[in-house]
Amino acid sequence: MEVPQQFVSRPRLLQRLSAPTRLICIGAPAGYGKSALVREYARAARERCASVSGRGRGRAELWFDIAVRLDLVQPGDQGAGSQPDDWIEAVSQVDEPATVIVDDVPSEPAFAHDVLRLLESTSLLRFILTSRHPERFTALAAASPSAVELIDATDLAFTSAEAGGLLSRLRPASPLPVPDSISPLRWRIVLLAGENFDDSRSAERYLEFVLATQEDPDGLLSAFARLAFSPVLSDAFVRSTLGAEHPARLSLAEELALGRWTGPDEFEFFPEIRAALRNRRAERGTDETRAWVRRDALWALENGHPWPALQAALEIDDLYLASRVIRTSWEGLVDSPAAAALQRVPVGDRSRFPAMNLMVGLHYLAAGNKDAALPMFDLAAESIRKNVGSAEPGEQLWLLGMLTAALRLQGRLTGAVRAAARAEGIVQTYPERALIAEPGTSRLIVHFALTFVNAGQIDRAEAMLTLGLRCNGPGTAGWFHCVSVMAGVVALAGRLREATELLRVRSDTPHPARWDHSYLGFFGVLAESILLLERGDAALARTTLSVLQPHLATVEHRPAAIAVECMIDLAEGDHPRVRAVIDGALLDGSAPYWRGVLAAESRLAWLLAGVPSPAGSRAQSPVGQVLSALESVLRDDAGSALVTLADTTAEGVAGVSPRVRAMAAVVGVAAADAAGADLLERLAADAGALLSHHGLSTPLALAPDGVQAVIARHIAGGAPSWPYRFPALEELPTLSRRELEILFALTRCRTREELADQLQVSINTIKTQLRSVYRKLGVSSREAALARASELRLIAGPRQG
Repeated sequence: MEVPQQFVSRPRLLQRLSAPTRLICIGAPAGYGKSALVREYARAARERCASVSGRGRGRAELWFDIAVRLDLVQPGDQGAGSQPDDWIEAVSQVDEPATVIVDDVPSEPAFAHDVLRLLESTSLLRFILTSRHPERFTALAAASPSAVELIDATDLAFTSAEAGGLLSRLRPASPLPVPDSISPLRWRIVLLAGENFDDSRSAERYLEFVLATQEDPDGLLSAFARLAFSPVLSDAFVRSTLGAEHPARLSLAEELALGRWTGPDEFEFFPEIRAALRNRRAERGTDETRAWVRRDALWALENGHPWPALQAALEIDDLYLASRVIRTSWEGLVDSPAAAALQRVPVGDRSRFPAMNLMVGLHYLAAGNKDAALPMFDLAAESIRKNVGSAEPGEQLWLLGMLTAALRLQGRLTGAVRAAARAEGIVQTYPERALIAEPGTSRLIVHFALTFVNAGQIDRAEAMLTLGLRCNGPGTAGWFHCVSVMAGVVALAGRLREATELLRVRSDTPHPARWDHSYLGFFGVLAESILLLERGDAALARTTLSVLQPHLATVEHRPAAIAVECMIDLAEGDHPRVRAVIDGALLDGSAPYWRGVLAAESRLAWLLAGVPSPAGSRAQSPVGQVLSALESVLRDDAGSALVTLADTTAEGVAGVSPRVRAMAAVVGVAAADAAGADLLERLAADAGALLSHHGLSTPLALAPDGVQAVIARHIAGGAPSWPYRFPALEELPTLSRRELEILFALTRCRTREELADQLQVSINTIKTQLRSVYRKLGVSSREAALARASELRLIAGPRQG
């Protein structure tokens, strides 16, 4: 018996499409005959029809095609830079009644707005739209409920009369029971089988029938047979192995009543069908099943689905394959249930595969459970040390990368630097093409770079990041991580034009949006926040930085985020908060690079409070020399400041970043102004050129307002102004650091007992220290002391907004 290829004509539906309604939306699952219905209408329509498919097409392409079919533009008119609005405007110029039919409308919300615009701009157009996702019509129905007609699956299903009429023509001799309604494609199966297959029939029998009777040249039978062997019959696994490889097959599965779409990208097999698939799998031999499962795992891994691949590998106890999955795609497993699955692997087996213990540790760390993470890193490091010496160079690189990450994430930076340096030596002789061919290894290059950053060896870090960008393909996780870290490093150094370009390239390269605010994009967010601050928008910079809160559990992320937040605080003059956050244990627990950044910020905060650093504690680093020069200016000793800055501002001095050089230049102009030197204008021009070249503005806060104005004249396009908040050192009460800590504690504690408990000293000690503070401020009460300290900006009032 031959089954007709087209669905039966349904006059009741064609009549509804012919009604004068200007917008008709047809929403129903696949297999209900939407496309056949609109094709049949287009063939019989009296008015001009432009019928197009919207599947997988952008707005510009889609509206251009519609304009061509309405003879409003020529096929060759589309240029490379054309925009959707160009062709929407062309469609609006239609001069006779026309119907636009879009089968399977795009998911972009902007498309619905395009339709509404055209309905408002011309009365000559009407639209018939179809989709298997009815929710795409929500905006259209809400905008104009009286002008929209919705047709759903209930309307499209065969009625009992229609099904009976079709049946009587095709099977006049053996009538079948006719259900109240049924989807057109499933009705074809009923006709082929000669059985009704209603809910009383077993899913197992129906599945067998489907697999036995479908003749799909693209391998539908093979696809469902393969699904029967899948070890994990979860929606995620179905999507990764079946949907991603052949998107149309899940639509066919719906048409065959094996399951349904539960969202735009989510398909769910019916429970009874999944049970039938399990039964089919159970009938197969162990070796055959393992072969199918391994093939599925490899396919899922190669197509970017690491968690289903790992599930499959563990299902058949293939630990070598499980280790390979982790090595290749471990960054995609951090937020998955992988850790729980790996912990079920016996400890003895896991110790042979260091990637497994490292994966579990990373999962704990991402969840903020550092205590559980560190033992896992220890196990991974111990296992790697046993194997790294005997491995070939490529394997050594991978093991050293994992060892570097494990040690660095424990805070054991010395060992991490040694491992990174050893890897650096191998990289210099290892063929770059071999690195490119091993994505699991090239993905780890960024961890060597991060180790060098934490150690303050920025040149070595940038060399590694440059290598990582070459060896990881654009848009991959390794490339994204490298470009994000590079953007953060150069932004912290003050090379903002480079940071801007790196962020632009990152944004223009397609990648999953979730990466932007994940640990892969952490340093990129730091760079964005710094760029906003340097443009004068401290509030938005702080808001941008706040998205990093979930990642502050690691020993390297927390000080990096605090360093940028304190940069914002200093620009806003909130030096008490900077002192409270930085001083103490945080400095002792940070890596050398961040310790240096935080120490400089702490010293700057104390200067804002009018307290110079003790002579013996002043760092001799370039930034330390700049701050010493600033102290000299604040002491009205401009000559000493200029001498101190001579080496820091000289061109070609190693180890001086553009940010520090710009700070030195601004302080130099302030010193020249205070000394009345003739070279003021030349120094201001040099400082302006340096700030302009790198896109910096916050160093201006180191100079009085008048000096800032002189420098700003030499900055191309101008620069944000920053309030000058530094007091002359001799004008403030000479409070010790301990006395300033007492003042800060007074803002939170109302009684002496609370103060003593907060500072962990006796009541008598508090009394003595309070008397000293009151005497130096010239007050006699807590309230007066806080008011006077706020007036002198020794403490800050509550932050506004």
